[in-house]
Amino acid sequence: MGIAAEILGAVAVALAIYFPAREVSKPEANPVEGLTLEFGLDFGHFKIENDILYAGLSYEMIQRFAAENDCKAEIRAFYKYENALDSLKNGVVDILVMPCRDSAHHRMHLDSLAASKRLNKEICWVARKENKEIISYMNPWLRSLCHSDEFDEMLERFRFMPSSSRPPKEFKQQRRLSPYDDIIKFRADSIGWDWRLLAAVIYTESKFAINVSSPKGAKGLMQIMPLTVKVYDVQNPLDPEENIRAGANYLGRLDKLFRKIEPAQERVKYVLGAYTAGESRILQGMQKMEMAARDSLENAEIDSVVAAQVDSVKAADMDSTSVSTPAEQPKWITNANMYIDRVMKVYADFCRICPE
Repeated sequence: MGIAAEILGAVAVALAIYFPAREVSKPEANPVEGLTLEFGLDFGHFKIENDILYAGLSYEMIQRFAAENDCKAEIRAFYKYENALDSLKNGVVDILVMPCRDSAHHRMHLDSLAASKRLNKEICWVARKENKEIISYMNPWLRSLCHSDEFDEMLERFRFMPSSSRPPKEFKQQRRLSPYDDIIKFRADSIGWDWRLLAAVIYTESKFAINVSSPKGAKGLMQIMPLTVKVYDVQNPLDPEENIRAGANYLGRLDKLFRKIEPAQERVKYVLGAYTAGESRILQGMQKMEMAARDSLENAEIDSVVAAQVDSVKAADMDSTSVSTPAEQPKWITNANMYIDRVMKVYADFCRICPE
């Protein structure tokens, strides 16, 4: 036994000399753990890249990255009048998600920054050079996601519908309207609306692009105004779920405000008119019409008054106390009528795409 033990010991020494133990690589440290990262989306005021809603797709990717890598993400959008790259360099945001442009000007900026590999050949994540370690850490995660079947499904969900009347065949085949159908269905049910009608409002407002803004300050999928943001306690108008929740709740409140108007198809026009033009304008218009109706009773038969009321089929038409030609109407009435017509047309298109 002693000789055998000595032989085995000698063999072990020889193996150790000629075949040293392989050093086991330690897992890469997570440089973002516990951090709150400021992300910016730089896709312009209303930018669609190759028929993909990349702002919405990127928002979802950022949320997933934060959840899977033990960090928090604050996300904002940059618009066409803002210089996103300067904001990145000046520390306003930590990571910028943007299209991969090939212009010399763009390459000059990126030379002084750290950029991820191209994602789907269209977008990249960019940081300051001092945060190069973060981009290096993100690259494997991004590469793994972008080579997965799940990412292919995400791309399909975020496909852009350029026209509701002539949608790509995939929408009809899959009977879907947007990346946010589940949220829309839930919120529509909460206010007693057909989900396709709520989807039609969102499409008319933003075409399902989360990074839309207006000169008056409306933002997001449902173009909610700052007052709506405050009333419904919206933390980030860019967030699809928060934006749709606030917009749907506001529509539900308007629906209750005009609950005496029957039938429901007629009431919807008042609700839509108030949503786009402001409820105060619609209410003032209704008051003026009631006053005009009372005055007319002194000089006209009741039947003629009823007939005049029936002719006013849209909420936006209620503003004037006298009959006026379209040229004499305030511009907001014309715009409200056009908005109502657009929403109802899209609604009809959506009913054909999703019959149920």
